[in-house]
Amino acid sequence: MGMGFLDNIEHTWDLPVSEDSIFVRKNYYDTVNLLQSIRPMISPEVYNALIHGFANIFSEDNPRFNPDRFLEDLK
Repeated sequence: MGMGFLDNIEHTWDLPVSEDSIFVRKNYYDTVNLLQSIRPMISPEVYNALIHGFANIFSEDNPRFNPDRFLEDLK
């Protein structure tokens, strides 16, 4: 399963990791897997609200997180 937004994480993010970041790479993988697994069970509106909500949470937590790639991989 491709995780485009994580495949080249070292090359796409040049900012230092914030000491205050709560989430780590494993959290992003786990979230993507969970969202993909529940997608068939929920409406498109709920799914879109969830993926955008997680993108906002991760963006606020880590300035190196790329929400556009995250959302693209989950569409």
